[in-house]
Amino acid sequence: MKSFWNNLKKAPAGVRRRGLARWFQILEESFMTLFWGNLLCLVFCLPFFVCLFFFLQIGDWLSGLGLFLSLGLLGPGVTGLNFLCMQLIRDKHVSTGSDFFASAKGDWKQSAALAWILGILWGSLAWAVGLVGLTQGSLRICLSAALLVSAFVMMGLTVIGFQQIAMVRLPFRGVLGNGLALILAGGGRAAAAIGFSLAAVALCLDFYQYCVWYLVLGAPALIVFTANLIFYPVFENYFPEEAS
Repeated sequence: MKSFWNNLKKAPAGVRRRGLARWFQILEESFMTLFWGNLLCLVFCLPFFVCLFFFLQIGDWLSGLGLFLSLGLLGPGVTGLNFLCMQLIRDKHVSTGSDFFASAKGDWKQSAALAWILGILWGSLAWAVGLVGLTQGSLRICLSAALLVSAFVMMGLTVIGFQQIAMVRLPFRGVLGNGLALILAGGGRAAAAIGFSLAAVALCLDFYQYCVWYLVLGAPALIVFTANLIFYPVFENYFPEEAS
């Protein structure tokens, strides 16, 4: 218990802490950067949330088309948020607005393409789960395992894919290929980052009635920041800061 509370102690100036203490250190020093970066990301995501609401209520083709097109704006917003988080993790100076918009604008094509691909994959998974629920009433163990593995891989592509686009100049096929490879090469850290992201998103969805509050108060930024911090040693091993 004493070692846990040591993580909360303020580190001397210029000293980079490790492990859980590093999470608390960045949060203490740069919480407002994450907060404002989160709000900027939400602005990019707002059309998606609006279209999603109408699609769930009405289910017509127009709201579905808007839902798909709005992913092209959501992707650059997520990339901008990833860039801010990675800069904080690397102890770089961050100018929240200019850095966010520079990353979102500079990588918007790859960000939008990845968001559209992931949107189709996540949408297909949600449709499959809903279809099985309507036809069978419950998920069998084998089918549940298959869907869980699919969700794990897609979350891995989401976490690692946007992180790569934000920090490394790669052709788009390289983003997808590296994302799949890093899920395996990342070992326990990749599993921890992906598992944390899945659990956090599942918890938020379980309490969806409070979604406005946790979205505005910074949940997306905390999820992205924490997943990036967990996976950072693996990312730095394959994409050193000097080569990024």
